[in-house]
Amino acid sequence: MGKRARDQSGSGGRNVGSPSRPRRRQDVVDRSADTEHLVLDRRNGQLHRLNATAAVVWGLCDGEHSLVEMVAKVKADFEDVPDDLEEDIQRVIDQLEAKGLLE
Repeated sequence: MGKRARDQSGSGGRNVGSPSRPRRRQDVVDRSADTEHLVLDRRNGQLHRLNATAAVVWGLCDGEHSLVEMVAKVKADFEDVPDDLEEDIQRVIDQLEAKGLLE
């Protein structure tokens, strides 16, 4: 696990903000309180409540982490991750993107 995931963009470097390295929109506001994580889309005024898994993925959507790196980070930080973790994380990214919360 100590090995760093290879860049899969083919560019040999970081592809910041690309779909392979999702990035939160800069104008979206997020707040955490206890076990609740809220995301406010300032463009349309919609408030989104994220579950614990989505909140972790949201935090990793910084334009620096690929899906492979997100999976590795979650596995390193949490015990008892599901076998289909990669699919779960991709599903969350797809949902965040569909809501327009990613660049």
